[in-house]
Amino acid sequence: MASIVDEAVNGSIDAPWDAIARRVVGWAETASLPLRDVVVLVPFLQLLAPARRAFAAVGTWMPRVETTRTLAAATAPALPRGSGELGWGFAHDTLLAMQMLSHQPWVADWPRRDPRGFAQAAARVVAVAEELMTAAGSMPPADRADWW
Repeated sequence: MASIVDEAVNGSIDAPWDAIARRVVGWAETASLPLRDVVVLVPFLQLLAPARRAFAAVGTWMPRVETTRTLAAATAPALPRGSGELGWGFAHDTLLAMQMLSHQPWVADWPRRDPRGFAQAAARVVAVAEELMTAAGSMPPADRADWW
């Protein structure tokens, strides 16, 4: 029996994926599995795009195409957050910011004098912190410490 990759003859990077996509779709139909429940694992991150293009070209529901790392990240439980860390949700993060800001000497009686303004300032602190975390997350891990 020929392997799936042997079916590709034109030598382009997408050709093996076209054959693989057709074979997986055929297998799922034979096994009476809905494609939405099928997970196709590829060995490298760089293969996600050509594999997904091939499955999209078949014109059926696309199975989940993942690497072991992306699948683990998508299905693993979230890492626990430490006390005082952002990411619990906007309302909770705003309360944390209000608490941290109220301990600063320059804040003094601002929360009592102008509670609405203080809450808006804390919400803005949270928004800026989230923007900074997003920007840091888009950088290569090796460069993040210097950026911060």
